Amino acid sequence: MINEELKRITVASLLVAISVVLGVIFKTVVPAGLNFGFPYYAIPLVIGSLILGPLYGGMMGLISDYLGFIILPVGEYDVIFALRAIMWGVIPWFFATYKSKWYKVLLSVFVAHVFATLSSTFSNFLYQYILTNDFNTSIVIATGNLGLRVLMLPVNVIIMTALVHTINFRMVNIYETYLNLEDKKS
Repeated sequence: MINEELKRITVASLLVAISVVLGVIFKTVVPAGLNFGFPYYAIPLVIGSLILGPLYGGMMGLISDYLGFIILPVGEYDVIFALRAIMWGVIPWFFATYKSKWYKVLLSVFVAHVFATLSSTFSNFLYQYILTNDFNTSIVIATGNLGLRVLMLPVNVIIMTALVHTINFRMVNIYETYLNLEDKKS
């Protein structure tokens, strides 16, 4: 039992590390404030959700968000902004598994993207409202780039679905052998 849990923690740790590296790459390549449209750091979080479940996925999202901030801080860290990463780690499991058909993976990535976008917008609003105590200004700032994020959503969903589905398809034997997984929901 302990050995199985250690394997799950090891896989989660590797996926968190990949997520952090992807996040740092996009923060350094794309100018600050403009990388909101590229949530590719979430690909390992989605994979973790599909193979390890929502509890591990949520913890992976929280940890990767915090480590990404520690490595490349942008402003002050506020845990409410980790909600978007947590959404990427929790939601996909409810719609798909590591062996699901592409359309279930598409649905899981789409729903996770919508919830991550909503939680990011809500976090921005709440943060701005706490700073300014002005509802209207907070709404304007929080929704300032929402249109562009919504336009990027279909592109991101297609790319992320293709990557997640392909990776899972190629790794299914490793998942099942190393983690002793049985797909109960496929």
